Amino acid sequence: LKMAWQHCQREAPERQQVIAFDGAYHGDTFGAMALGERGLFSAPFEPLLFAVARAPWPATWWGDGEIEQKEAQALQRLDELLQTPTAAVIFEPLLQGAGGMAMVRETFLQAVEQRAHAAGALVIADEVLTGFGRSGSLFACHRAGIAPDIVSLSKGLTAGFLPMGVTLASEALYQSFVGPEPDRTFFHGHSFTANPLGCAAAVASLELLEREPQRYTSIEARHRPHLEHLAEHRLVTKPRLLGGIAAFELPGDSGYLQPIGLEVQRLALEQGLFIRPLGSVVYLMPPLGINDGELAQCYASLQAVLDALPL
Repeated sequence: LKMAWQHCQREAPERQQVIAFDGAYHGDTFGAMALGERGLFSAPFEPLLFAVARAPWPATWWGDGEIEQKEAQALQRLDELLQTPTAAVIFEPLLQGAGGMAMVRETFLQAVEQRAHAAGALVIADEVLTGFGRSGSLFACHRAGIAPDIVSLSKGLTAGFLPMGVTLASEALYQSFVGPEPDRTFFHGHSFTANPLGCAAAVASLELLEREPQRYTSIEARHRPHLEHLAEHRLVTKPRLLGGIAAFELPGDSGYLQPIGLEVQRLALEQGLFIRPLGSVVYLMPPLGINDGELAQCYASLQAVLDALPL
């Protein structure tokens, strides 16, 4: 976000608006909180967060008969917002993670990118969750057929064993920061930037991904028959699947803090399965190295959990 903003302040200072999407989560620092969905977690800091324009996120699932209407409404709202000079449009490509594993179609993101670029806005893709194979492609942007100006990456780069994040930028954007003028310098850094251990782990992870791409290209097909069977359960609603991420919802009120999630987690632990539901949203996001037997056991455990729920 800082990179996009600084670029626009120098090249097009009239672009004072940033557009994000309903339900988004981009992190817990002040700028990231401003971009994300406002609610309980950000409420104490509301006076310190800058204004962000928002468009609907047309989440979809298997058997969704209203998706075209939802997408049309979202794009209409985006068109309205882009009438105001805009610095950047930011989204989590194909999947809002903390927002409830809310998945959108590839064609929707293509339309978002086309409209943003036509209006002169930069496109930022937050692939912290989806990057490095989670979506079934190396990057969700590849699967969606889009080419953002900026991409943020992290989690899958080191699997959490060491802290490491990466920001990618298009060549044109990078070149706008090259030159002797002080206002071209990107004044940004952290104490542990380019940590050697983190970088070594990231390089090893990339080598493994390049050597065994089938780990992520085949995982959606391995999930599908299990989720199709689980979707027949009376308590399963809105089943959906993206790469190695399978999700569904339980009946009742939605919301991150719904107590049903804690009960599901407790019952799953009794089955030897560790999951972390997002309220009434239950999901599986196993490591890409999971074998077929382990994956089958995950779904068998979920089936037992659903059977035991007092709903």
